[in-house]
Amino acid sequence: MTVESLAAPVAFSYQRVSSGQQVVGHGLDRQADAAALWCAANGHQLDQQLAFSDRGRSAYSGRHLKGALGHFLELAQFGQLGPSPVLLVEAIDRLSRQEPLDAIETILSGLVGSGVRVITLEDQQEYSRVTIAADASKLLVLVVKIQAAHEFSKRNGMRSKANWAKRYEAIKAGQKDPSPRCRPFWLDWDGAAGDFKSNASTAMVQRCFQLSEQGLGHAAIGRQLTAEGFTNTAGSTVTGATTGLLLKDRRVLGEREITDPDGNTETLQGYFPVIVNLGQFDRCRALATARDTAPGRDRNSMRVRNLFAGVLRCPCGLPLGHRASHGGRYEKLLCQGHLDLRCAEQVGWLNYDEEALLLSFMAQRWDKFFSVKADTRQQRELEGQRLTLRTTLAKQQQQAANAEGNASRLLLDGQLGKDTADMLASTVRKATAAADQTKRQLLKVDAALQALLSKPSGKQMGEQIKTKVKAFLADGRQDPSERQRFNGWLRNLGVRMRLQGRHLSCLSWQEGDRWGEAHVYRAGAGKVVSDETLADMAVLGFSEVDREVRLGEIKAEKQMAAKVGRPRRQAKPVAHSVGMLQGKAVKNAAQVSSPTSSP
Repeated sequence: MTVESLAAPVAFSYQRVSSGQQVVGHGLDRQADAAALWCAANGHQLDQQLAFSDRGRSAYSGRHLKGALGHFLELAQFGQLGPSPVLLVEAIDRLSRQEPLDAIETILSGLVGSGVRVITLEDQQEYSRVTIAADASKLLVLVVKIQAAHEFSKRNGMRSKANWAKRYEAIKAGQKDPSPRCRPFWLDWDGAAGDFKSNASTAMVQRCFQLSEQGLGHAAIGRQLTAEGFTNTAGSTVTGATTGLLLKDRRVLGEREITDPDGNTETLQGYFPVIVNLGQFDRCRALATARDTAPGRDRNSMRVRNLFAGVLRCPCGLPLGHRASHGGRYEKLLCQGHLDLRCAEQVGWLNYDEEALLLSFMAQRWDKFFSVKADTRQQRELEGQRLTLRTTLAKQQQQAANAEGNASRLLLDGQLGKDTADMLASTVRKATAAADQTKRQLLKVDAALQALLSKPSGKQMGEQIKTKVKAFLADGRQDPSERQRFNGWLRNLGVRMRLQGRHLSCLSWQEGDRWGEAHVYRAGAGKVVSDETLADMAVLGFSEVDREVRLGEIKAEKQMAAKVGRPRRQAKPVAHSVGMLQGKAVKNAAQVSSPTSSP
């Protein structure tokens, strides 16, 4: 059983930049935007679960094959991405700048040979078994592009290698590099002394190692450092991820790892000021290793424990993370900001009842979420933009045509002087450039409108969601790959779930600017009920008066939430869980115990 996208086939995007400067310069964002635009224009849905991007990995050396691209190749070769998966890349040089034979092996044998359809966004070309078999010239074009990409990198590499050789010799001779990218954040550059000096962050780093020696884990160290008034480089709370990186950073020992012009790596001792002694560093590493290898630690990163990862959130807005103990026998959810004190609600541990969440998800009234009202409004706006752009484009094209016509007429009459020719040529260039810009904007609007018009109706969405979840409950819950696909499908739906209190039984469901709220209760194995409608409340055993009061509260709260722009529960629900597991009917809501912390 395979969980597929509701409305469109899925396409995967791969982005790569070779340096941190390109990341800062939005190189990855540019590539991601181009992929999203292609999907909108071609009826595909961009996968949001599997992140295929390599930051600072060179395609000339082949290091990217050990990163995200290598992971994609592995999944494709083992058929984990489905038949004929689509891979979107900005250009062929994103995939490889290696020697042509090596690049051909990666692209043709590795990707195309595994059934992948490679789409280059810069020229909208497709390289696949089908297209190459139908047009042999595509293979020649591909080889030419591979050769050009390699030669370009080779020339740049020779220049960069010569520059680095000079810097390398200076560093080996004892000269320090003042560049901020080459020094850790706890050090500053002392221009007068020509050396590094400690700054205020040094105390935080040293305290981190002290707490680690006391047996605290990464998250606990982060909480303690925050409690003591320390912050990270952005002025925010110190997280476990930050402390984990610090405890492995050998620059605290004064070491700098450097690569010579031939690619050989060596370590320079005493390059930075020493702020932690070697004995303390080794003891902290030993304690961390002991924790990481302790029995019961789950290292199977391919398994999605929390099916609602990226979808289910705490009332504070942060994601709910999954925790398991005793070999997965006990499963809990905890706000990712709870341990480092970023969660304002502090709801604590929640029992993770996956089946109840799935059944509730399947039973929601999705027709009101995927209603046509908001889509109709958006369609009118897009159609208005398209009309404006088409009018503008026609004027720009007419302006260019008029200038060209004037030039031709003056030329035939023998009256076209140099100044006039230059002026008319400038007019044509400007009008043509403006028209090209308008065409790109029009393409984006057309793509957005096409994507909107291709969406199924609310009723269809509801039926398809019910079908998908029912099939997954029947066949796919224990299969790691199916769990991955299901989680990706959930993320792509655009639906979000948020706790509306301290219990997992009170949830709000959001899609775009539409939302609704329900209280979910178990009613025996394989069944859940909600108090959102009179019928549901009757099943729960509420009196007619209680039902009317509750529905009035729900209506008032929705009106209030619409004013402030987000759902907000103003009063605690009067709903209570029922003892249907024992088959007993509830005669009076006042006689029923309060809801438990799990659905």
